[in-house]
Amino acid sequence: MKINKAVGFVLTSMAAGFLSGIFAPHVWGVRGAIFGGMLALGVLAYKKHGERKGHLAVAQALLIAIALSLAATLLIWGW
Repeated sequence: MKINKAVGFVLTSMAAGFLSGIFAPHVWGVRGAIFGGMLALGVLAYKKHGERKGHLAVAQALLIAIALSLAATLLIWGW
């Protein structure tokens, strides 16, 4: 995946997350954008790993999910 497509994917996911909370954009919109961006980053990390090393073990996938969830939670608390 080229870098331009990856950036577009993350930004589109963030925009979709923001629009999901459009009724209260300063609260739910920002949270949705953070979660959408983190989800997109997780998918890109999974895809990049698959291109280099093949199948991702369940334990590795869970560790990536936990790390991204923790990062998203910290960003939301900071917001």
